[in-house]
Amino acid sequence: MSADKTVIMLNLAAMALFLALAIMLHPYWMFGVIAVGMNFTRAILNGQCLIVQGLRQLGLRPGSLFD
Repeated sequence: MSADKTVIMLNLAAMALFLALAIMLHPYWMFGVIAVGMNFTRAILNGQCLIVQGLRQLGLRPGSLFD
């Protein structure tokens, strides 16, 4: 049980640290999140996502969205 509690406490500490950084960098962090999300979406739509490339190398077709 104690190992589970330490993992939970570490996760909470990491989340608190992230929130503190986000609040300190307040004007910019939301733009960073949006930019990363848009880049990831564009990469998926262009078929440049590493997961999609791996599936293509295995001979699988992820679907028409990725074509």
